[in-house]
Amino acid sequence: MLFSSAHFLYAFLPCSVLILFLARSTKSRRVVITTLIGLSIIYYMYWNPPDILFVIATIVVNFAVTKTEKIGARTKIWLCVAFNASYLIFFKILVSAGVGGGADIDSGGLFSAIGLPLGISFITFQQITFVIDNAEGKDRERSFLNYAFFVMFFPQLVSGPIVKHSQLLPQTYRKHFLRFSWGYFGVGFTYFGIGIAKKVLLADPMADFNSLMFANTGSLTIVEAWLNVFIYSLRIYFDFSSYADMAIGLGYMLGLRLPKNFNAPYKSSNISEFWKRWHITLYHFFREYVFKRLVVQDFFSRHTALAVLIVFIISGLWHGFGLGFLAWALGHFACMLVYRNRRTLGIAPNEWFGNHYFRKLTKAASVGFMFVIVTILWLPFATNSITQTGAYFSRMVNIGERIQLINLPLADLNDLTMLAVGLVIVFFGPTSHKIALGRRKSILPLAWASLMIAASAPMIISRPANEIPFLYFNF
Repeated sequence: MLFSSAHFLYAFLPCSVLILFLARSTKSRRVVITTLIGLSIIYYMYWNPPDILFVIATIVVNFAVTKTEKIGARTKIWLCVAFNASYLIFFKILVSAGVGGGADIDSGGLFSAIGLPLGISFITFQQITFVIDNAEGKDRERSFLNYAFFVMFFPQLVSGPIVKHSQLLPQTYRKHFLRFSWGYFGVGFTYFGIGIAKKVLLADPMADFNSLMFANTGSLTIVEAWLNVFIYSLRIYFDFSSYADMAIGLGYMLGLRLPKNFNAPYKSSNISEFWKRWHITLYHFFREYVFKRLVVQDFFSRHTALAVLIVFIISGLWHGFGLGFLAWALGHFACMLVYRNRRTLGIAPNEWFGNHYFRKLTKAASVGFMFVIVTILWLPFATNSITQTGAYFSRMVNIGERIQLINLPLADLNDLTMLAVGLVIVFFGPTSHKIALGRRKSILPLAWASLMIAASAPMIISRPANEIPFLYFNF
């Protein structure tokens, strides 16, 4: 039941809002939370009912670790990390070995006998943050009901954002959560409408194009090869940002503010800024719970580059086991290493000129260059195969081929238009945050969101059997 599916949009979401409205009429916070837990369980079980057992198991074990007083804080942390990491690695090894259906949502079965439970990576990292904060005295939770709600809240359950307990639970005592708020609902509806349009009108058509192109790698012209990789870059951008928008929108509609997880990352002028804008909560997780804990050690304080390398390797493994993900992670590490040593290497372009216009020009050039580098690095991520990446890259650098811009074998004017529209939105359009929050007292954002949902409706209704899952469902 994708957020962009007819089942969710026309059945589950309206029913959830109505049921929550009735639960709020009791004026009981416990009833409201219990209702949302029940709705979250129904939502999760829609994908594959047995998966919920594995999620509940992690919730019970992690909560039990936080409650025990017989072990010290350091032991709690090591026990938490060992359990959650081994749990996650176990499933990812099964998937990489081809056991079960993994995150292939159409494969069926007990995640096809045994595979990767949907959203387990996000659920695992979210619980690690709480157990560590709890062990260090920064956060606590005595109620299992509250803890289960913190983990299970369905807008962020499957693909994030990675929410801290201290960010979410205090909000459940506020009036926006305990009573229906038109203000919150309006902001949420705007976010949700923007996300629907990104997914259905942009990301899904791009996914169809990518599938065709990657299936015919050997026959691609150089122009088609580059066109496809740029469209893939835009596809993963719109696919992930659409989920981030819809998750935040659903949170607002249900009375809770979820943290931003995406903020125009392709407008970044360097790799560090890119990671602060792309998957923001995952970046904060790695910074707070991995990098900072490494560099306080004497060895890593002298060799911070190794700490950065470890972070990127873990990031690659988090996305999945395979040389493609590792190559993607190492590519980003290399970019980060160059950026961190840019002054030593003499490549800090904004410092070359003092003139304001030169600085703006070099910034624009840096943004364009960064976009191309990140786009190329998506190639091993997309294939998760060094062999396929090499074969595809050979088509991209086939300089002996005659350049042909018209009458391409597999691409046409519609594909070029799709690329142009995507680039304009990415680099010149306002962010969803600016639209939804910038004029929250105006009717215009609501009208715009309604128009986006209406424009998406024909595609949502016409292809229910061929829904394209969000890319981050695979992780």
